[in-house]
Amino acid sequence: MVIALVLADLLPDRHDAIIAHARSIGWHRVQIARIIRRTFTPGRVLAQAIVEQLKKSDSFQEDSTK
Repeated sequence: MVIALVLADLLPDRHDAIIAHARSIGWHRVQIARIIRRTFTPGRVLAQAIVEQLKKSDSFQEDSTK
């Protein structure tokens, strides 16, 4: 989800499709019992927090504008 959130920011015209695909992948992992259902939403919230911290990094900002 972290990668999807970063890509969605970099490609705003594809934002909805990228996020939908990432959620689909996450849900599939629940269905095949790779992750527990109750960790699905907290994992997404954690990913959002990680991306927010990344955005505060000068080096991340430099890299994302190249």
